[in-house]
Amino acid sequence: MDVRQLFAPPAPGATLTIDLGDISGPEPAPAPTPVPRYVLRALRTAAVALLVAFAVGGAAPGASHLITPLWTRQASLAGFALGSVNLAMSDPGAKALAGRDVATGAPRWQLPTADPPQYTIPAVGGGGLVAVVLRNVDSAGFDDVNDSTITLLVTEDGALLSRLPGNQVSTMPTSSLMLVSTGRDPTVLDCPPGAEVCTEMVAFDVGARREVWRRVLPGLLVAAVAGNDGPLTRFATYQRDGTVEIRDPATGDVTRTVRPPVRSATATPQLLLVGDTLVAATRGEDRAMLDAIAVGPNGRDWTASLPVGRTVTASTARFYLAGCGRFVCLHADGADAVFDVDTGAPHGQVGYQVVGQVGGALIAVPSAEQPGTPQSRRVVYLLNAADVQRTDTFADTVVVWWRDNDGRVLLAHQGSAGTLFSVIDARGDRHFLGTVAASDLVCAATGAILVCSDPVGLVRAWRLPLGPVSL
Repeated sequence: MDVRQLFAPPAPGATLTIDLGDISGPEPAPAPTPVPRYVLRALRTAAVALLVAFAVGGAAPGASHLITPLWTRQASLAGFALGSVNLAMSDPGAKALAGRDVATGAPRWQLPTADPPQYTIPAVGGGGLVAVVLRNVDSAGFDDVNDSTITLLVTEDGALLSRLPGNQVSTMPTSSLMLVSTGRDPTVLDCPPGAEVCTEMVAFDVGARREVWRRVLPGLLVAAVAGNDGPLTRFATYQRDGTVEIRDPATGDVTRTVRPPVRSATATPQLLLVGDTLVAATRGEDRAMLDAIAVGPNGRDWTASLPVGRTVTASTARFYLAGCGRFVCLHADGADAVFDVDTGAPHGQVGYQVVGQVGGALIAVPSAEQPGTPQSRRVVYLLNAADVQRTDTFADTVVVWWRDNDGRVLLAHQGSAGTLFSVIDARGDRHFLGTVAASDLVCAATGAILVCSDPVGLVRAWRLPLGPVSL
């Protein structure tokens, strides 16, 4: 699983794929059968989305500022989704999703559900939008009647935005609307004539709580992240013949068509839309080629290349593009190569997954191809963005998802005395925040509020003492 979109402050145009596969830590609840890709691209997007639901242990002893929680509540093991002012969760065994005030835990709303929630997940970049996966107890109205789950999209204030079949839903926030790919099998869709594959897309105005348009589009949805100049103002679909259609989020209509250079007669290019620039990567015999095409006024044209191994094994076969901070990363041979998104200039290659950026430092974690257990892979690396040289290593550490973070990164460190939290600011200074006397926590933060759930579903919130002295 690509953990990148599970990390870091979500970019305005980050795509979240709700893929509940390997999360390298205790799952919020037993997985439905089967659970496909679901918080995957959920987590590396970029300009980075530090949405981490990793299990963390404790930290070294020290002065603790996180002793008395603001509130405590027993919840189900379906997890929680943190908005800016409300938190969505469910009580044990309850057929309902409940919204609670982040700072006080006071009840704000309740949404009845047909079955107890199995997963509760925040939609990255979704303005508090929550995805709730349930067992499908009523297949009426769905073509794919064998699907065992449904996904509810719920606004932060508890309004049901949509009810979609399955658990393959992915979200793509744009400057105008929230785009949602339902992930439904093309065999049950009414694909346009001549289309080999197609994608069902729905566009929502989340603020107005309404569906704006729903279409079955020819081709596959291209992964997209916001550019350095603002949120996404377009999206793209890919045809099997190599054509890429650039589309208007407001209508879904095609605004232009481009065709990346054909670099191989057999290899399918990997595509990533970064703002107004479409990047295509193709793996050749001993070299990968990257071609950037301007598809909007702020787009750039450039070409770059990367040496790759002649032999591809099961452990090095993963080949894809992803946003990584203010850069674009090509993952090949178990390592990330970092390129400037405006010029294509290479910044270096490292055997890690780059999942975010804070100031002039890139945030990285062990590559999925590296051997080890979930516990041994709890490592965070800081890299110099100029040359991707490693500048610091934090063992027994994970990155905590933190919305409204003011350009900072929140870390959770393991140890025998509990879980220690520290923050790295945009200047690179590290500050100690305090220790929670608990282990194996799933945590997220919004502003100055930290919320964590333990392995039995006990949810607690603390106010972060932001602004202490540097370590």
